[in-house]
Amino acid sequence: MRPETRVRRLVREFGELLEPRDGGADLETIRERYRDDPCGFIEDVLGGVLLDYKRDMALSVRATT
Repeated sequence: MRPETRVRRLVREFGELLEPRDGGADLETIRERYRDDPCGFIEDVLGGVLLDYKRDMALSVRATT
């Protein structure tokens, strides 16, 4: 199945894509804002809800650069 066919099928099944939760910020702005805040990224950008153990996991894999 071609990629555009897959997208059309997803739109049919789930509806149009939502507007970005970050207000349309560019990639560099998002990168700077959430560089040291994986939990904030998951909650603010992805709309996730983190329980304590998931928060601990997200913090444990944070980049150390």
